[in-house]
Amino acid sequence: MTKHANLLKNLVVRDLKHRYVGSIGGFMWSIAQPVSQLLIYWFAFTVVFQTRLDVDAPGVNVPVFLLAGLIPRFLFTDTIMRNCSVLTDNAALITKTTIPAEILPLAITLSNLVTHALG
Repeated sequence: MTKHANLLKNLVVRDLKHRYVGSIGGFMWSIAQPVSQLLIYWFAFTVVFQTRLDVDAPGVNVPVFLLAGLIPRFLFTDTIMRNCSVLTDNAALITKTTIPAEILPLAITLSNLVTHALG
């Protein structure tokens, strides 16, 4: 079990390192993307569509309300999209080594959890 756990840890670290290679902001995109989406949704729903939450409810903050729904949605969609192609993208790794193929989607999911936890 420790062999697979160590392999999983190495795959997660590898994915986190290679995720933003070549980008200017690096890990800052993990924060900039949810913040920009939050601002866009906030502007669209409060300014353009003039949607209001129940004003009698104490402590309801529109950006926090939006972020509570957006972060899990971003996590879900990013995980599904990346897991759709993880086996074909890493075909050489699967055929040339003796790692189980099931560990790659798990590594992508854990890597996404770490990335989206920053958001």
